Amino acid sequence: MSRGFLLVAVLALVGIGWFFFGSRKAPEGQAALVHVNAATLEAMRAEFNTASSQTRVLALFSPT
Repeated sequence: MSRGFLLVAVLALVGIGWFFFGSRKAPEGQAALVHVNAATLEAMRAEFNTASSQTRVLALFSPT
């Protein structure tokens, strides 16, 4: 195995590890990320509806 291939493989593993286990902080000035569940749904809905004069984005991500 060449050193170049080994270097690329190590960098790929580090990148994958960072993607899955890295920092989960929102950028400065952005609201914190939240997990939506039955307990937080009403609060999220109320906050979403109070900003009706602004552009709003609701993004749902699923691991499957």
